[in-house]
Amino acid sequence: MDNQLTKIESDIVVAKPPEQQATVFANQFDLAGMAITVGTLKTTKEEHAILFAPVVDSEVAVRPDDGIVYVPHIFYTKRWTQAWGSEWGLLPQGLPAISNPDAKGNGQIIWGWHLIVKGKYIAFAVGGQKYVASNPKMSYDDAAEGAKSNAIMRLGKSFGMFSELWDQTWREPWAAKNIEAYEGTNWKNERVKMYRRKTAEQMQPITNALRAELIARWQGKHPDSNLLQAFDGLDAYWVKSHKHPFSEALLVEAQALIAALDEKESKEATKAA
Repeated sequence: MDNQLTKIESDIVVAKPPEQQATVFANQFDLAGMAITVGTLKTTKEEHAILFAPVVDSEVAVRPDDGIVYVPHIFYTKRWTQAWGSEWGLLPQGLPAISNPDAKGNGQIIWGWHLIVKGKYIAFAVGGQKYVASNPKMSYDDAAEGAKSNAIMRLGKSFGMFSELWDQTWREPWAAKNIEAYEGTNWKNERVKMYRRKTAEQMQPITNALRAELIARWQGKHPDSNLLQAFDGLDAYWVKSHKHPFSEALLVEAQALIAALDEKESKEATKAA
């Protein structure tokens, strides 16, 4: 590993470039005076609605090595910015450190971060990221960034964002419906069991052909039908909410509309006779 390791505690070391070896980074942020601001931030109804809105299905990701569900850090910071604009910030607790490194410098990178909002202290969290020096797909700085991202998610968790992820009654049914195991390849080029979200095709059994058939049949005879408008409305809603056009719910709706069409056509044929 290019960086030299300088011992600063019994089992924690900080990795620093050689030119910085003479100086041990010390956090100069004086946060002691902010202790009295803990718990004093007042949020508006609009801010509260943004921060604690239910998790959106498309925001949920699956950790490939163990199948754990999580919401990536970008969705936490996105909500912070939507709620607070530029009035929030993160302060690092020193440089990232490697906990219990082995002889090759491999270990768990840890990095603590403080969340400050509108000049008030909100929370502190330590993020972590496994670091393997020989992994060509993750450099030391990539792993440090991963530890920061992990800290952001834990900061949001500390005051209740995306709480569904820790609610067993939500998490287990979601995982059963949306996650599949498969045989994949890890960074060592080994074939191992991995996890991922099911594909859109697996999750959405309705096809473009079915939708086209429904609309063509209905528009041909009933161009002003409310049922057609209802179908298009549901389709548009699903695309906006879930980022893809088809779902099991939409299939049920489509089948119901086709049944309604058949029934109406049958009644019309009976009256004409």
